[in-house]
Amino acid sequence: MQNLCGRVHSPYPLKRISGGGYTKYRRDQYQAAIDNYDTAISLKPDYAFAYLRRGVANYLLDRNWAAKKDWETALELAKQTGNKRLKAQTEKFLKRVD
Repeated sequence: MQNLCGRVHSPYPLKRISGGGYTKYRRDQYQAAIDNYDTAISLKPDYAFAYLRRGVANYLLDRNWAAKKDWETALELAKQTGNKRLKAQTEKFLKRVD
């Protein structure tokens, strides 16, 4: 990933941000987790796993419309990349809001 100056950034900060979201999710701090996933997505808009997890946090806050939108995005990205495992996980979650 490159910044505006053309420097290549390591993916590790992205994983820390996403991991921080998961830690907050595990502590039942769902809005804080969503904020972390928002940041991760802003850094890498095709980060399907962040959409999946943000969808879970939205679902747990009874924001089914937001969860569905996140899961639909995660599903589309999983299909584009051929990630069958993520696709299967996402399809299971989508059944909860249909």
